[in-house]
Amino acid sequence: MTLSTALTTALTGLNASARDAATVSSNLANALTEGYAPRSLNRASSQFGGVNLNGVTRHIDAALLQDLRGASAGLAGAETKQNMLSRLQSLVGTPGEANALTTAVDQFESNLIDAANRPDLELRLQTAVQAAGTLVTRLNSASDGVQALRQEADHAIAREVEGLNRALGQVAELNRDITAAQLQKRDASALMDQRQALIDQMSETLPLRQMPRPNGAVALMSTGGSLLLDGTARALSFTPSPAVAAHMTQANGLLSGLQINGTPVRTDPTGKIGGGRLAALFDLRDSQLASAQTQLDAYALDLASRFQSGVDPTLAPGDAGLFTETGMVASAGAGLASRLRLNPLVDPNQGGAAWHLRDGLAAASPGETGDATLLNAMLDRLNAASTASPLSSAAQSHRDHAGSLAALFAAPNVTASNNHSYHDFRHAALQEAALAEGVDSDAELQRLMLVEQAYAANARIIETVDQMLQTLMRIGT
Repeated sequence: MTLSTALTTALTGLNASARDAATVSSNLANALTEGYAPRSLNRASSQFGGVNLNGVTRHIDAALLQDLRGASAGLAGAETKQNMLSRLQSLVGTPGEANALTTAVDQFESNLIDAANRPDLELRLQTAVQAAGTLVTRLNSASDGVQALRQEADHAIAREVEGLNRALGQVAELNRDITAAQLQKRDASALMDQRQALIDQMSETLPLRQMPRPNGAVALMSTGGSLLLDGTARALSFTPSPAVAAHMTQANGLLSGLQINGTPVRTDPTGKIGGGRLAALFDLRDSQLASAQTQLDAYALDLASRFQSGVDPTLAPGDAGLFTETGMVASAGAGLASRLRLNPLVDPNQGGAAWHLRDGLAAASPGETGDATLLNAMLDRLNAASTASPLSSAAQSHRDHAGSLAALFAAPNVTASNNHSYHDFRHAALQEAALAEGVDSDAELQRLMLVEQAYAANARIIETVDQMLQTLMRIGT
């Protein structure tokens, strides 16, 4: 080996050591950076002596990353459902709570009993009327709350779709940058980190499968099989509704579905977008919250029907009973719970009189103050067994129907809570495994010591060659 060859070899070694030191430094500095993958320098011996540097390798476990993204999607969907379903349950409350619907039912029945025991006392009649009004108000409030949650879900879907479109465009742009960097033999690791963080974020909204493409690019499709990005990004479209009412559904076209490049896709949990936050929001808006509204409407119809016919002899056929649908006879229909009203004839706040509760809604004047016949008939109707699908398949009293409604509102929240616990545990376990695959600070420090030794050795060679050249020059003179 000539002195010039030795010098050239040592210089390549110094360059490699400097690049190694920079790589180790980057790894240590980003040990806690989300989406960062550890790097290592690719070396190869040169046929002319020394070392060639063949770029930087990012070390990732593709299978683990895919599992973690799936777990992130499951956790995001579970969190979304748990949040909304816990708020749904609070709309009717838990039996025993002061603001629970069952408490309002108990109070109405108790005040009606008090009025029947002393029908001559105007205050007791007024108290019973107030309790009936409170029960109606609770139902109206619960129904309005369900539709507010549906509208919140509808607007959240729009935000998620907008975020997905923006992120897909950014990933497509990063694909182009990465491809250009690799063709120009530049390090694209930082761009790949940024792309990975974007895809990780998108996976919470929609579970994604990543597929490699030439020159470092990737394609993306949902785990359900919908292609979202392959060279160019597909456009997702959704139209939020300015207001959501009980009768509005995706099935009847009054609420928007989801389209990918103009093609409608199924939005139910088993469809092509199932598994993440987006599917959870569609399921809440179109299924779970819609079912809750149906249950409230069934309860409202049961309440109104008990006082409609065969109870008040002063009512003519077609006259509304104690509980009305905005003044008319209540009938089955979406949103009945929000339209239920107390008959104004019995409500002093609406120009009526409380004595109508004792003497009949259509009575022209007060009757015998001690006659509790109508009040007792109302109590009998409250306690009579009747069916109210889908609250219960068995005939029950109205109070039992209220309990069934509370249980139906609570059950999805319990399921969502258990589901969230499972997804949280799974995500935490996979996250821990992913962190273990990340930067090992101890190993990097050991590697840095080796780099330091290699750098010193190459520097010593250069120093020795320099001394030898100086010696040769002195001999020549």
